[in-house]
Amino acid sequence: LALRGRIEAADGQSEAARAAFEGALEIFEQLGDVRVVDLRLELARVALDDGDVSTARKLVATLPPQEGKRAAQLAY
Repeated sequence: LALRGRIEAADGQSEAARAAFEGALEIFEQLGDVRVVDLRLELARVALDDGDVSTARKLVATLPPQEGKRAAQLAY
């Protein structure tokens, strides 16, 4: 589902991308998988592509503190 979301996002299909990312997020949350952070970032990117800055900010605010490269990606 995560890859499907990336494909849909690259194709400009934000609704399909969002649905795929949300589905993958739900699965990873149930599994306790660390990729939850990656999926929230992908959802934030989709929101930004749609011009929904408020949702993007809310998604970024849910992320735990990061280190290294990830911290640089999230710094604002």
